[in-house]
Formats: sequence, structure tokens, C-alpha cells
Amino acid sequence: MPQLIIARVVAGLGGAGLGTLSSIVVSDLVPLSERSTYNGFANLVYGFGQVIGAPIGGYLADSVGWRFAFLIQCPITLISLIVIKWKVTIPVSYISAKPSLRNVDFIGSGLLIVAIVSLLYVLQLVGSDYTLSSPAITGTIILSMISFNLFFYAESKVKNPIVLLNVILSRNPLLSGLTNFFGYMGSFAIMFNVPLFLQVVVGESASLAGSRLITYVIGMCFGSLTAGALIRYTQRYYHTIISGVLFEIFGSITISTLQKSSPSWKYQLYMFPGGIGHGFILSASLMAVISSVGREEQAKATSVSYLFRVFGGAFGISLTASVNNFFLRNELNKAFSGIENKTELISSILNSISMINKLPPHLATLAQNCYDNVIHKTFYLIILVQIISACFAIFIKEYPLSRQ
Repeated sequence: MPQLIIARVVAGLGGAGLGTLSSIVVSDLVPLSERSTYNGFANLVYGFGQVIGAPIGGYLADSVGWRFAFLIQCPITLISLIVIKWKVTIPVSYISAKPSLRNVDFIGSGLLIVAIVSLLYVLQLVGSDYTLSSPAITGTIILSMISFNLFFYAESKVKNPIVLLNVILSRNPLLSGLTNFFGYMGSFAIMFNVPLFLQVVVGESASLAGSRLITYVIGMCFGSLTAGALIRYTQRYYHTIISGVLFEIFGSITISTLQKSSPSWKYQLYMFPGGIGHGFILSASLMAVISSVGREEQAKATSVSYLFRVFGGAFGISLTASVNNFFLRNELNKAFSGIENKTELISSILNSISMINKLPPHLATLAQNCYDNVIHKTFYLIILVQIISACFAIFIKEYPLSRQ
């Protein structure tokens, strides 16, 4: 496990910057009035990768093992590197490495990483055997709060901060960021919990459960392209953002009505509205950010917008996983009351859902019912998160897109 974690950290160091950097490059090359169209196409490509990636990853996990889900990315990444080197030409002036490195805000970056990781670790501890008043959780919360405060202090003092406080605290970047944060929380929570529901409660394979997300990603691609076209035609983005959050709320509500006995077409259809809403927000919220700042601030404003997205996605998965474990432990304790080796059984179920298939039929049914109850509580939490996202989106200001 430590090797896997370290490897994912290394992959994240490169992967996290790809979306931000590609968006910054497009902003430098494309007029603001046409930016939404290119953003829509970029999200289409991103969504296409998700469409084929989810079922392929599930198929590889079911057939040849989960390691190949990582190995298959190596030749794809190499091809991408060759194409970028071959086709993407951006003239840059030579700057020596020494002064360039001096301008990097390593202190701010380090403090931000400590603050975010500490906060995510708190959620992991809450979902385990630790109580909220335990020293581990209390200490980690204090560490996170101190790190966040030191980060904002450092950013106000350094010459070249990674986050411009006057930008992040201004109206549109802050409200768009919070809209994205809670929107991504809900979106990633859906993509995590719906396959979990289908695997554990309905009894589908990992590949089939993963394929159910295809309609969500198709909706996201459709929504992003449609939003890009609407924004370019009307030169306005506010109503697109509001439509997006309403679609997300509606999609979350429909997903919460899914049952074990639901026909299979519902598992596909009910994912579509939320995907449309997420696509709308992807295109429109970025326009709200870059239209509200000067051209020299667009790069850092874009990076902050993507930070909200990434943090929101990670926080959404961590939060719902902790909620699931917290309530599932209580549900299983009640359901398995009086059963021998209850503690060991509950611990093994929490560690691996595949353990349910090894239980006697009557115990497996009890465990599935517990998962059903708990995951639906998480679905209701997702609805609340999307409503919070909408509350921030309402106050986003419309700026003209016709200016150069």
C-alpha cells in the first residue's frame, strides 16, 4: 500500500497540472468571446476518456487484475507526450533556472498541501474506529487550521505567491470556486457511490457497475458543448451556471430514488441530468472567473479554479466514504447482534466489499441491506451538497465577454 500511495502522488504531480496548463494555454491563444467553445471541446475530450476509461478499468480489474488498469496508461501517456512535442508550439523566451526557481512559492505550496492532506486525513479517521474527541482527530484538525492560517499569511508576504489573495477573495473567483468545490464534491461522490451501490446492493460486477457511469459522462460532454455554444452565442454565462446547478440538484434527487428492484434502464437514465448540469458548470464557471480578472491574472485565477475542483472531488469522495463507514459500522452492529465473531466480521466487511460474497446467504443479505440504507443516506447528503453549490452560484456576477 505505501508503494501504491507514493506512486499515485508522483502521478498526481504531473496529472494535476495538465488540465490547468492546457486551459491557460487556450486562454493565451483564444479571444475571451470564443473561449467557451474551446472549453467545451476540451471537456468533451476529457469526458470521452472517462467514458472509455471506467468500463475498461472495471474489465481489467475483473479479468487480468487491477495492476493492468495502471499499466495501460503508460503507452497512452507516451503517445500524448509525443503528440504534444510534435504539434504544440508555443514560443517562449529563455529564462535561466536559478532565478526561476527562486520565484517559486515552495513555502506556500508546502503549507497548502499540509492543510489539505490533514483535512482529508481527518475524514479518514472519522470513518474508522476513532471518535471525534480522540487526540488523533483533534490534533489533525488543529494542524490543518494552523497550516491554512500560515498559508494565507505567507501568501500575503511572498513576492510571487501561488495564490493571489486579491484574486481568490474577489467576488467571481471565490463564488465560482465554491460553486465548483461543492459541485465537484457531489459529482465525485456520485461517481464513487453509485457503482458501490450497484456492486454491493444490486450485485453487479465491477465492469458493469462502472459502465453505468457512461450516461453521466455523456451528459457531461453534451452539457459542456451546449454550454460553450450558448455562451458564445449569447455572450452571457450566468443563466448557464444557474441551469447547471439546477440540473445537478435534479439529477441527485433522481439518483436517490434508485432501489435494488429498479429496472436496469433507470441506472443509466437517472445519471444523465446530473452529467448535463456538471458539464454546464465546467464551461460556465471558468468563464465567470477569467472574465472577471485582468489578462495578467488569468493564469493564477485559472489554477485556483482548478484547485477548488480537485479539492472538491477529493473531499467529496473522502467525506462520503467516511459517512458510509461511520453509519455502516452502526448498522452492521445492530444487524449482526448476537452473531459469533461479530467484530471480526464487521471489520472484514468494512475493509473489503468482496467479503460479503463469502458470507452465508442470510448474513450477506443483512450486510447488503445495511449498505442499501447507508448509501441512500449518502445520496441525501449529495443533494444537500448540490443545493449549497447552487446557493453560491446565485451570487456570481455577469461580466461582458466582448472585451479583449
